[in-house]
Amino acid sequence: MNLDKCFIITLNTSIVMPPRDFHEFLVNIKAGMYLPQTYLMREEMMVTERLDSTSELGYYINNLCKDKDTYRLQRRDTIL
Repeated sequence: MNLDKCFIITLNTSIVMPPRDFHEFLVNIKAGMYLPQTYLMREEMMVTERLDSTSELGYYINNLCKDKDTYRLQRRDTIL
């Protein structure tokens, strides 16, 4: 199913730890730590805003979401 929409969430660092620096990032890539891993997470999310541009979100997200309606999602329990 292709909806031509992108939904962006903030990285949940309690599940996915970001690298401390660029060197650690490269070491982790070489070690295969960023290979796809599947986990089932259930969280209630709400659309909070429409983004006019994705260029500030980095190359990968900008490439995937270019020319698509893009929205920011936020965890429901942090809004209410």
